[in-house]
Amino acid sequence: KGEPNGHAYVYTPNEDGTHTITCLNCPLNESADCDYNTVDHDATCTVGAYTTYTCKDCGYSYDGEKGEPNGHAYVYTPNEDGTHTITCLNFPLSSYDDEQRERVLRPYRIALDCGCRFYFGSDAHHPDALDRAPANFKALADALGLTEKDRFDPVP
Repeated sequence: KGEPNGHAYVYTPNEDGTHTITCLNCPLNESADCDYNTVDHDATCTVGAYTTYTCKDCGYSYDGEKGEPNGHAYVYTPNEDGTHTITCLNFPLSSYDDEQRERVLRPYRIALDCGCRFYFGSDAHHPDALDRAPANFKALADALGLTEKDRFDPVP
């Protein structure tokens, strides 16, 4: 007799949080619960925070329940023609690596270098998101190096 081949498992998702394990070298065929890796996603202005669950064995994946979105946090950048550009900055600044963060902030740094002034506002759709807005505004202002002299005052 030769050496046994050993198991060669194939995991097939059942789309219900379980998977079927079969072996290519023997008659094994059984069901087991999925064992998940998780990835947390921060809330954005339009999508609430949530967790993605992915089975380590079969690859079955689903997103958990979403929380409340942060709502928008607008930066109004005056243009030279009397109009202004509105941009939402309510993004999870801390989740960007240094290169991504600088790429996102670059237009605002250019505007700052050109003498533009800024102010923040929010149309948060939930009280929790509104509660987070001041901290987000501060993080953005700190990242841009804004000071009181950079504040846009619509009523001079």
